[in-house]
Amino acid sequence: MTPTLYLTRNGLLEPLGQSQVIAYLRGLSRNHKITLITYEKPEDWADSDRMADAWADCEAHGIRWLPQQFRQRPKIIAPALSMARMVWLVRREVRRGGIRLIHARSYIPAAVALTVSRMTRVPFLFDMRALWPEELITPSVTLVVRSFNFFFKPKGAVGVKQKCQPTALNLKTTSFVK
Repeated sequence: MTPTLYLTRNGLLEPLGQSQVIAYLRGLSRNHKITLITYEKPEDWADSDRMADAWADCEAHGIRWLPQQFRQRPKIIAPALSMARMVWLVRREVRRGGIRLIHARSYIPAAVALTVSRMTRVPFLFDMRALWPEELITPSVTLVVRSFNFFFKPKGAVGVKQKCQPTALNLKTTSFVK
């Protein structure tokens, strides 16, 4: 069983955490020793029944869950503090837990995984759901911003050049990969 660290900024108790994180990891846990790091919102921490159910679900599948508190304040520096803490935590888990693969879901965890990968030489997998510029663009955006987005879409390979492999692509993205 490959010791694998799965890193997401989503909470396990959020709908996305239930549909796209734990549902996915239940299957992977048959062949991988999984450590899961999630970022739980305060209202989810307060729901002791649901937290207990999530603990039991992880335990039943042999998943070591390390929930962290999602912090939104101080608003201006919270993301940077969160990333620094995430780097420290992931690096600690790689060193202590003999992690052989870091699986990052979404862009901020991927940046953290890349940083730790470069420090430790542990490869990472980037579970990319969409291109970040596409996620930032809404239908009401001007042509200037759409043009900006055009220049940042990959025309060839997708992902960070070193130790990164996309695992899921949306329909818009697949046309750029071909």
